[in-house]
Amino acid sequence: MGTMKRSAPRVRGVTAVTIALAATMGPGAALGAWRLSGPLTPPADVTGTAAQADVASPVVELDATVEVYVAVDGNRPPDGQIPGLIYDSRHAEFALSQALFGVASRGEDARGALRLWTGHVPAQIYASEPRTHFDWSLVQEATVGARVGTTAWIDAGLLPSPLGFEQVQARANWLWSGSLLQVATPFYLMGGRLQWAASENTTLEVGVYGGWNRISASNVPSTLLARAFGSRSWGNWQLLITTAPTRPDFSRAGTGAVRGWMVDGWLSAPLRSGFEVALQVNGGVEAWRSGADQRLANWGAVNAWMRKTLDRHWQVAARVGVFGQGGDSEVARGVLLGRPFWPTSRIAEAALALQYRASEGLMLRAEGRVDHAADAIFVHADGTAYQRPTVVLGAIWSL
Repeated sequence: MGTMKRSAPRVRGVTAVTIALAATMGPGAALGAWRLSGPLTPPADVTGTAAQADVASPVVELDATVEVYVAVDGNRPPDGQIPGLIYDSRHAEFALSQALFGVASRGEDARGALRLWTGHVPAQIYASEPRTHFDWSLVQEATVGARVGTTAWIDAGLLPSPLGFEQVQARANWLWSGSLLQVATPFYLMGGRLQWAASENTTLEVGVYGGWNRISASNVPSTLLARAFGSRSWGNWQLLITTAPTRPDFSRAGTGAVRGWMVDGWLSAPLRSGFEVALQVNGGVEAWRSGADQRLANWGAVNAWMRKTLDRHWQVAARVGVFGQGGDSEVARGVLLGRPFWPTSRIAEAALALQYRASEGLMLRAEGRVDHAADAIFVHADGTAYQRPTVVLGAIWSL
């Protein structure tokens, strides 16, 4: 699955950040007659017309965001790392979460996108990729697509993962931090997909990819994904099922290679008086290896969100979630060890965030969060702990 390996983020340097910022701040005058818009609608908010893309003339869209933060882990980790978080992974340090600049173009018969980024988030997400002559962690998306018929599109390349209600840019989410489910599921896929607008409000999609969070293995298609998503008057929704890459070195009782799978679904709906709610359910099975042992892990998880818009500047949001996992006793020889996500059988979190929109493109978020596990898995300055309180102040600038 898409669990991130924890390692110290690679330092990009002031130069990379400066280039990213400069690229986002000054391209407008050069575009002439092209149409400028804000960032493309994230997958969590797309409507069923996404596969249609009926455009009379070519459109070019710029996409830019810069997200910075200061976070404090109440356990005071001695190494300054806050494992299990991606947007606020450094303790007591002013840091760049991510800076992104991208361009997307779509016309009547073709479309494509290229988004480049830097910061703690891409450094962690791509940490498990083998080192090559090209640093893939600089690329968040690189796709090309072509229309098939009147209501279908084929896209190929490096695509952001469509799993889950939350997206890889914090600007698209209700809170600053990512949920337990977001951290455990894939962030990117390399391969191709077919999208078909089945109706005005519903899009169907099938895809074939090289793996979960794995570019280097994409020459061997091993992951199948199918989803349906759309929008109605009562809200947005998505239902998705996907397989994990086959493990040819992992067999079970002579039945051959083992393949994992996952089911994920979410629903968001507006209520009266400025309230919105969302619910996500996720579960599956994955084959994995730890040292010399081969095991199966099964898991189930649920997240719930609520957001209240107070006025045009202020919003408050909350999230609760629980993630439970267990090992396969047959493969693990009776020992509950099949835990590829966290070294505990159950972990839960609760978070509360306040957002202030200073302008159309600038948001400030303050968040408090508590994670609690069934075992003492959190790093504390004096040892280990069952829970971890964190506080973060983040700023988001988007084009």
